[in-house]
Amino acid sequence: MPLAEAEPCAKMPRLAYLVSGGSPGTARMGQAYRAPANAAEIFRDVMAKKKANREYVWLQCSETGELNYRTSINVRGGVPTKLREGLKKYCPRLRRHTLHKVKRK
Repeated sequence: MPLAEAEPCAKMPRLAYLVSGGSPGTARMGQAYRAPANAAEIFRDVMAKKKANREYVWLQCSETGELNYRTSINVRGGVPTKLREGLKKYCPRLRRHTLHKVKRK
C-alpha cells in the first residue's frame, strides 16, 4: 500500500503521513513519519552508546610489577575503595594469585 505525500512545508522537511496500516519503523497509522536524512541517523538508535565518564586503568602485580590486567573505572565517583586497596588476581609469571593495585598510565 503506497504512502501519500503531504504538501511541502518549510517547517517540516521530508515528512510523509501514513495512510495505510503498513508502517516503516515504529510509525503508526495516522502519525507523522520522517524519513532519515543519512546513514548515521538510521544507525543512531540501533548502535550501542559509548560509556561516558569512564577511564581505563591498569592492574599492576605488587610482586613482579607487571601490568597484567586493564579495566575501566567511573571517573566521577573516584576510585572505589576495593580497587584502591587492591585485588587478588592471577599473575601468569608467578603462576598464582597475587595482590594487584591500580596504576594509571
